[in-house]
Amino acid sequence: MQEDKRIYQVRSTQSRTLAVACGIQSGLWGTMAYGHYQSWVGGWAGPESIGFTSFMALFMLAFAIAAVWQSQRPAYMLHLGEKGIKLRRRELLGDGIKRIYISWEDNPSISIKPKGSLIVPNDLSFRFQEGTENERRVSELVNWAESRKVPIIRRKATRWV
Repeated sequence: MQEDKRIYQVRSTQSRTLAVACGIQSGLWGTMAYGHYQSWVGGWAGPESIGFTSFMALFMLAFAIAAVWQSQRPAYMLHLGEKGIKLRRRELLGDGIKRIYISWEDNPSISIKPKGSLIVPNDLSFRFQEGTENERRVSELVNWAESRKVPIIRRKATRWV
């Protein structure tokens, strides 16, 4: 007996605008670090504020680079089978999924939160490849989840991503 399996192309939910926003924040934190350095050299402030603002500038720069890398990743396959979901390198059985989040957009962001995880892993957040059948694909995913009693939560993507 052959297993019922549906395969879809999906893309990452990370956008270039997120990378630009993080890059701008990194520049602002760098400017603040330079200002703190100038006041420390002038004898007006201590070195603690330089360390914090430099750390934040580097942290935001690393986040911007990661967002650019994530947005440039090629499309990958979502395997929706009878037993579970396979996405990138992860395979989740139906009873291993805590909940599925779906946003309210035309091409919604979808995230799958595994049981035992506090956050949604980046590899389990995706959008369907651009096309005309996105509503059908989302409804198939919802039907798959409902048949396995996996809760579906619909809300804005910024609340879980």
